Amino acid sequence: MAEIIAILLQTILPVVLIAGVGYLLQRRLHLDIRTLSRLSLYILTPCLAFNSISGSQMAPDEIGRMVAISALNVISMIALGSITAGVLRLDRSRRSALAISVAFANSGNFGLSICLFAFGEAGLDRAMIYFITSSLLSYSLGVFLASRGGKAGTVSASLKNALRMPILYAALIGLLFNLTNATVPEPLMRTTDLAGRAAVPVMLIVLGMQLTRIRLGQDLPRITVGTVLRLIVGPAVSLLLAGLLNLAGVAWQVAVVQAAMPTAVTNVIISEEFESAPEFASGMVLLTTLASVITLTGLLRLIL
Repeated sequence: MAEIIAILLQTILPVVLIAGVGYLLQRRLHLDIRTLSRLSLYILTPCLAFNSISGSQMAPDEIGRMVAISALNVISMIALGSITAGVLRLDRSRRSALAISVAFANSGNFGLSICLFAFGEAGLDRAMIYFITSSLLSYSLGVFLASRGGKAGTVSASLKNALRMPILYAALIGLLFNLTNATVPEPLMRTTDLAGRAAVPVMLIVLGMQLTRIRLGQDLPRITVGTVLRLIVGPAVSLLLAGLLNLAGVAWQVAVVQAAMPTAVTNVIISEEFESAPEFASGMVLLTTLASVITLTGLLRLIL
């Protein structure tokens, strides 16, 4: 019991408190969420990605395996979500909303923070690779699934959205510095380090602000099923994949924990854009975020 309380206080609670500040701030001041979200998306997170990857001590094959487990987990969860939606006899829009809600976890706002607190800088490096892969799939495959369930969209438009994300290019440039053992110029290193340090707290504040908009709606029983898939089945699938990919140590821990994160808020944005049951996706974000305080505490107790 003492270990569980320690994990809750030292790893989970700081994340919840920062997100809680964002929630209260938004309820009180009604700030522009879009501006803060774009600040994080286009500046702070790319700086964090570049700084983390360029200075990472990860071997190239380990980077490849982190990319693989993130992608395979997403694909596996889309399949399981689609099968479950069929069993529940959901309509087309809710079927797409369930699939993306169980497939794309909050490996950014929540995941990077938890992995940093639980596993240190080594955990953050590996969590970043997982997050970048999942994020790119969200803006391509996720957009395609949402558009299929709602307003018409095209694969090419989805790919264009993914390719416009600066985090992709920041990661690739960082990887180039890493693989060539090139020295990052001091001004660039200090700039990205300073901006990158702001990324995690700002992402958590934005998460809290976004939660003020979310309601459970009328789909609670089906959302509960989706929550079990996201928080319980997701890490179980990742555990299986980690064994197949021979992941070990911190990489193994990060892969399992990242797969246990609540539903990503970006799913709501995508569902809203393509009119694919955004109220269902919103309910998934809210319930999985609340329930993850318990499930993540238990999971960290098992793997630490």
